[in-house]
Amino acid sequence: MSDIKENRKPEKAADQLDVKKKGKTKLIIIIVAALVIIAVGCVLTWYFGFQKPYEEAVVRFTVASETVVEKNNEFDIEIEKAQALIDSDPDPWNPVVVSALKDSIEDAINAKRLIPDMPEKTAEINKTSDFLESILDYSGFITDMNEKQKTINDSVTIMSLVKEKNEDLTRTIYSATDIIQSGDIPLDESTLTELQDAVDEGNSVIRNTMENLDRTQEPIIDYSSIKSDTERKIVAFQNSINQYKLVDIPSEEYVISCLRRIPDITALEAATEETDPNGVLGKPGSYIAVVYFEDPRVVGEAYGNTITERATDGGGAVEVFANAEDAQTRADYLASFQGQGFLDPGSVRLLGTTVVRTSSNLRHSQQVELEQKIVDELIRLG
Repeated sequence: MSDIKENRKPEKAADQLDVKKKGKTKLIIIIVAALVIIAVGCVLTWYFGFQKPYEEAVVRFTVASETVVEKNNEFDIEIEKAQALIDSDPDPWNPVVVSALKDSIEDAINAKRLIPDMPEKTAEINKTSDFLESILDYSGFITDMNEKQKTINDSVTIMSLVKEKNEDLTRTIYSATDIIQSGDIPLDESTLTELQDAVDEGNSVIRNTMENLDRTQEPIIDYSSIKSDTERKIVAFQNSINQYKLVDIPSEEYVISCLRRIPDITALEAATEETDPNGVLGKPGSYIAVVYFEDPRVVGEAYGNTITERATDGGGAVEVFANAEDAQTRADYLASFQGQGFLDPGSVRLLGTTVVRTSSNLRHSQQVELEQKIVDELIRLG
C-alpha cells in the first residue's frame, strides 16, 4: 500500500504542473486576444473616426472642385467670346459701348470662383468643400456680357450705315471735285462757284455728322437733298463747260449754222480780208472770223450795198477771236462807245472767245431779244 501511495505522489505533481501550464497558456491566449481586440478597436476607431471621414472629405472636395472647374470652363467660353469681339477692333457709332463690355469682362473674370489647394485637416477640407459647393451662378454676368455684345453689334451696324451714307455723298463730292480740278472753263462762272459751295457744304455736313452728333442716340441722317443739289450743280457746271467749248474759237461754219436757225435773221455773210469793213480780219489781237447778218427790221436804215458793207448796222455780227483775252479786249472797247450817238456799236455780249453784236438801229428790247436768240443757238447742247 505504501508503495502505491509513493507512486501516486509523482503523478499528482505532474498533474499539478500540467494544470499550471494550461493556465498560463490560457492566460496568454486571453492576453493576446485582448491585445488583438484592442488593436482592432484602435484600428477601427482610427479608420472610422479619422481615415474614412478624411477620405470622404477628399472625395467631396474633388467632386466639388470638378463641378466648379466645369462651370468655370463654360464661363470662360462666354468670356472668350466677348473678348474676341473686343479683339476684332469694332467700330461702333458709340465708342463707349466698347469700354462698357471691357468692364463687364473684367467683372466676370474677377467673379470666377478660384479652387484653393486642398487643406490637410478633414475639418478644413469640409469647410472648403462647403464653399465650393455653395451656389455658383454666372448667368447674370453672361447675360450682361451678351447684352453689351449686342449693343456693340447694333452700334457697329449704325456706324456702317452712317459710313455708307457718308461714302455715297463723298462719291458725289469727289465727282464734283474732279470736274472742278479738271481746269475746264465754264461759260457761266457762277456754276463753278455754286458747285464749289455745294462741295464745301457736303464736306461740312459729313464732318458735323462724325464730330458733333450725339453718339448716345441713333442718328437720323438724310443727305438726299444736298446730294441731289450737288448732282444738279455738277450737271449745270458740266453743261456750262460744254457750252463754253461751243463758243471757244468756234468755226465759221458752226456760227453760220446757228444763225440760220433764227427766224429774225434773213441773210448772212462771212467776211473775208477783202470784204471786212473794218479791215482787221486776221490781224493780231483782232477777230479771226466774223459773220454779219441782216434783220429786216433795220436793214433799210443801214448804208451799203452788201451785207458786209452794211456790217452791224444792218442787223449785227458774230466775231470770233483766237483767245479769250482778245475777245474781252474787243468787248470792253465796243462797250466804251455804247450810248454815244452814231458811235454806238449796238449791244455787245461776250461768250468765250466770241463776241455777239446786234445793231444800234434796233430798239433796246429788240436788241435784248435778238441777242438772246443768237446766244441760245450758239450754246445749244444736244
